[in-house]
Amino acid sequence: IFGFLRSAPDEAALRGVWVVLWRFAFGQLRCAPG
Repeated sequence: IFGFLRSAPDEAALRGVWVVLWRFAFGQLRCAPG
């Protein structure tokens, strides 16, 4: 999977995907109780 991402031609799109995943994960941590 990481090899495919590393060889992806559209790095801008890949970066966008990483931003979405990061923001989603950070949002989950922020909304976590406690």
